[in-house]
Amino acid sequence: MRFLLLFSVIVFTACSGSRINYEINGTVNGAKGKTIYLSSSNSLDSVLIDSEDHFHFSGWVNQANYFNLYFDKTNPILLYVDSGSVINVETAFEQFSNLYKVTGSAVSSDICMLQMRLNETFARVKQIQAENMQRADSSTIDSIKNVITSQINNVVEEHRNFIFQYIRQNPSSFAVLPAIYQAFDSRNPLFSFVNDYEYYTLIDSALLA
Repeated sequence: MRFLLLFSVIVFTACSGSRINYEINGTVNGAKGKTIYLSSSNSLDSVLIDSEDHFHFSGWVNQANYFNLYFDKTNPILLYVDSGSVINVETAFEQFSNLYKVTGSAVSSDICMLQMRLNETFARVKQIQAENMQRADSSTIDSIKNVITSQINNVVEEHRNFIFQYIRQNPSSFAVLPAIYQAFDSRNPLFSFVNDYEYYTLIDSALLA
């Protein structure tokens, strides 16, 4: 699909010196002295969190691009940076991408909202598993597993419908691209091209119109 290329190959060019057309500022409580990284498809920058838990990045983009902000590559905050962007991120080191806030970029704010929704769904799934397994024994384990599967499927379908509604209402937003690739982990994507073809084509048509 064309939009897959668009998602992965949006061109970014960073220039040194005084050419600055975006800024990313933030506060990460509990991260004093730690190194935070900012990367795109072909760039990598890093700074130290200062004594007040603040950080600052600035640079130049010729075209809008997705950036990952992280301490650990497995736990990034995804940002959408365009020319003129002044983005602010607020979070805590222990919660980092699990509970954060973004202002200054409508797309990044929507990405955050959709990610928080995914985090809430995942937490509900884990709660369902824990609560049901507490009352399981050798005689009920099979029936309990069926209950768990049914309840989890309902929660996941509720989340999928939430994302589908967002896509229908905002098909040309660049927040829909990471949304359609949401997953609990690498083996459990929430969407598939085969089953959700209409939404992939809707995004494709809207973003490349």
